[in-house]
Amino acid sequence: MTLVLKQFAYYLVILVFLIFHSKVYSQTLSVYGNVSTESTAVSYASVTFINEDDTTKKYSAITDTSGNYRLDVITVVKKEPIIPQTIGLAQNYPNPFSTETEIPYKLNKQLDVSIKIYNILGEEVKTFRIGLQTNGIYGVRWDGTNNFGNKVSPGIYFYQMQTSNETIVKKLVFTGGSPQMAMPVTGKISSFIKVFKKEEMIQPISVPYTIQIINTDSTSPRILNKEFNNVTIQSDTTLNFIVQKKEVYQDLFGSITKDESPFYINGAARVPQGKTLFIEPGVTILFNSGDVDDMSNCDFDWSDSTISIGFLRVDGKLIAEGTKSDSIIFTKNSKQENHYWGCIYFSETADSNSIISFSKVEYASLIYEIESRIIGEGITCWFSSIIIKNSLIQNFKEFGICLQNSETLVENNIIRGCITGIDTWAFDQFDYLHPVIINNIIIKNTHNGVTIGKPQTILENNVICFNKNAGLFLGFELLGRAKIANNIIYGNKNYQVKIDSFYVRDPDITYSNIEAGWTGEGNIDRDPKFVDPANENFHLLFDSPCIDTGSPLSKYNDHDGSRNDMGAYGGPYGDW
Repeated sequence: MTLVLKQFAYYLVILVFLIFHSKVYSQTLSVYGNVSTESTAVSYASVTFINEDDTTKKYSAITDTSGNYRLDVITVVKKEPIIPQTIGLAQNYPNPFSTETEIPYKLNKQLDVSIKIYNILGEEVKTFRIGLQTNGIYGVRWDGTNNFGNKVSPGIYFYQMQTSNETIVKKLVFTGGSPQMAMPVTGKISSFIKVFKKEEMIQPISVPYTIQIINTDSTSPRILNKEFNNVTIQSDTTLNFIVQKKEVYQDLFGSITKDESPFYINGAARVPQGKTLFIEPGVTILFNSGDVDDMSNCDFDWSDSTISIGFLRVDGKLIAEGTKSDSIIFTKNSKQENHYWGCIYFSETADSNSIISFSKVEYASLIYEIESRIIGEGITCWFSSIIIKNSLIQNFKEFGICLQNSETLVENNIIRGCITGIDTWAFDQFDYLHPVIINNIIIKNTHNGVTIGKPQTILENNVICFNKNAGLFLGFELLGRAKIANNIIYGNKNYQVKIDSFYVRDPDITYSNIEAGWTGEGNIDRDPKFVDPANENFHLLFDSPCIDTGSPLSKYNDHDGSRNDMGAYGGPYGDW
């Protein structure tokens, strides 16, 4: 036989040996737990554990009437050829045990040995520091006490034999009993060991699982399907899950009176087409809120008529008119900072006489996929034109007001603390629309004060100050000419006016006070001299350069008939 053939035959023998002398190690782990909402147990829900390393391996159970479940998962921990070992560890006896158990082990050569006991959290509870021993069969006795001599709790524990270069781990069950002295056995082990089985090295290995909790036909209460990712399981354990109840939307119409305040909206609510909802002055609407950084809290499926956080859709007419002394409040029901409710969404069928006035609207967020093509923010108008006036709109997770294909009137409002205060946008065929934004104070938003897309927005007599990026951003294919006049745009961090030069033609900005200047008729660049901007009083001092320097056209005159004052309190609608 040639040298090449001899080498081939040699490696073939090695390969066959490895194939037929390999062994797959696995462990069966028991998982117990409970599924509930914040208020009640969830019965007959499906709980499925999916091995993320091998998604074909799935283990499922159904919760009982108390929401409890139990299932076993089989985890492959090693696959390797059998190799000679210098140590061995047998199963403890008796097992389970109540008072005392013996842990047998063997050495094939002289080694320094220790035996440790761990609980299911991986915390060390007992150590037997045995030291140097010659080859032979040995063991230790454990009476269920920890290193301080105190009895440990009944349950599942792991015992680990360790030398300088090898470790073996096994599992035992302690049921409880009277304490006894735990003494290392330094001689040969008791006669009950007839045969010491050869054991390969197996250590508990963390395996990541995706856990899905979904409705079955019998689940009660109905829940929002939930998925938990990268949950590791290393031993028998208990895993409890809290899920959210699936709320069927409620139709709201008629009146919500002050006697009913606070009025709770715990899921998706709507004002049906052809119906009217009146909200009296002094009413507080509390929306169920959630952590919107976890987007599973924001999943919306209107076809299924469910949502996990509070939300109001207006297909009909909403009349929410408070007074200066008795406003209407739309807010969240949680004090947690990162919690928000859904939004108020006016659909294409919303009545154009809908109004939000003398209201405080706060802590709303965006909702994805309200329709297949849109995103909603704090107050969203989608192909709808309503009235928003005399209101405080603040602390939204995204846009304060989002006008999409809309000619909504936004007048005499304070809009603050959002990502962007107001955003306007339209499809190409609707770029002629004229949303009206007049006499507003738009301040302290964490990105832009106002963003204008395609519609030919009327932006007049506003204070747009102290926003953290741009006061006014013009872009997103703004091919028409927005009408921008009599504004004070001052003190914004990065830009006062920023344009997307690729799309935007020369913007029509006139008779405005713009820090750092702007080319256009009547524009100035001077300190506006507000009364007390630190406390958000944006009235003008008597010597302000913005007094009587707005547009000289009579249609812009102040309510007293004098020439227009730039800013939020000038013009015919500035008396607020």
